[in-house]
Amino acid sequence: MPIPLRQQELLTSQQILGAIPSGRRKSVFTWDGKIVEQIEINGQWVTLTQESQTISPSQPPTKVSPATSPQSTAPPPANVTELHNLLRSIPIAVPGAVISSEYHNALRGAVMALGQALGVTFASPFDVVSLTPTFHTPSGAKSGWSIGPARAEAMAPDAVTGWQSVSLPDGAVVKSMIVRGQRNSNLKSLDVSLYRYTIGKRDERVELMTSNLTKGEKELLEDYTHEAFPIDALKKNNPQLAQYILPPLALIETTRTDNSKYRYILEAKADFNSPPAGGNQPPTPDVTIDSIQIRCN
Repeated sequence: MPIPLRQQELLTSQQILGAIPSGRRKSVFTWDGKIVEQIEINGQWVTLTQESQTISPSQPPTKVSPATSPQSTAPPPANVTELHNLLRSIPIAVPGAVISSEYHNALRGAVMALGQALGVTFASPFDVVSLTPTFHTPSGAKSGWSIGPARAEAMAPDAVTGWQSVSLPDGAVVKSMIVRGQRNSNLKSLDVSLYRYTIGKRDERVELMTSNLTKGEKELLEDYTHEAFPIDALKKNNPQLAQYILPPLALIETTRTDNSKYRYILEAKADFNSPPAGGNQPPTPDVTIDSIQIRCN
């Protein structure tokens, strides 16, 4: 015998299905990403969803047409290996030991990766610090960059070097650096590096990343754009890390900014090949740096 049902009475799906005589199921469809079943028991319509089971004395069910049925968006597939590594990098707390920022930051990185795998988007994934070169010539340097209103430039034959301070958002992780400018075939090499200097210890510095460029293919200036990443500098200075594909936790901590402990300095060096004999042509630069962008998050 069917059990008596009252309006708005909540039942489990097992109870309801146990009260349904064979052949009484009327309609099954989807609504808002949920499977909905509507059946008639004792003259009343029972609606079952994945979340609740309610009784509604409604009209007979109307199937939702495919054209008007809300579409659910599946989350992007997760990078299982990356998530696995991030979760394993979370330190295990030990009684009596100090829980440092390393614990919080590792957990934060893993939770953010899980959120991204589930399709969560962040309003501002990156802070981009855009710089116009204003390089200072170090004391004792033979030649420095020529600074214009919109770029720094240099020409053969003398090698040039310069530096400038950079203000980065506190607590952010440095992700990459993009250098844009022009070069020609007289350029031998161009290195633009971001260093972290410890305040109060002028000789203690860490190379965060370096953009390496060589000569252009033409005698005339041609545009270049180059992006550098911290993992490359870390592997160059620590060969034992060459096996890593994903950044280890030590890299994340090295590239996390802390303006109370460190200062961040850009250094740019350019060297040149011997220029060809040019007669009385007016001098033109052999390399320029038009802009530098540092991406953080």
